Amino acid sequence: MRSGFTLLEVMVTLAVIGLAATIVLPRLRDAGELRLEAEGRQLADAVNFGRERAVLTGVPMRLVLDLDAERWMLGRPGRAATEIVSDPGPLDRPRLLTASTRFRSVAVGGAPMIQHGIVALEFLPAGDGLPARLDLADERGATLGIVVPAASGRAVVVR
Repeated sequence: MRSGFTLLEVMVTLAVIGLAATIVLPRLRDAGELRLEAEGRQLADAVNFGRERAVLTGVPMRLVLDLDAERWMLGRPGRAATEIVSDPGPLDRPRLLTASTRFRSVAVGGAPMIQHGIVALEFLPAGDGLPARLDLADERGATLGIVVPAASGRAVVVR
């Protein structure tokens, strides 16, 4: 009666474990990457919601991004270029980015990238608007972009 494993059994076991690790490990993502992606999708959804609401109601909408305070708000345009009139609805108050996520830069139309201050995106009832790109980053330096093409106006999250 023998005890233990043969060299062949150990090698096969290690090969199976190695193969499983090469398949599974790249698919696992850390919590920071998931938070960044969730923030990007939430902001892209706000862009899409604002555009669709403007088109369906015939009332212009505005998304104001405060790059320094790391917050954004969607509502009806106020008198000033970056003012929002609170609008009862699902996005009627300022939203803060999570502590690990920040605005990296924003570009609207053909203007250069802005990294500080307040930026507004306008959504008109006709459905047209300027193209925009919003870049988010996390504390590790990972980035995520939200692209709003002029033609469709539908925000798309890109890595």
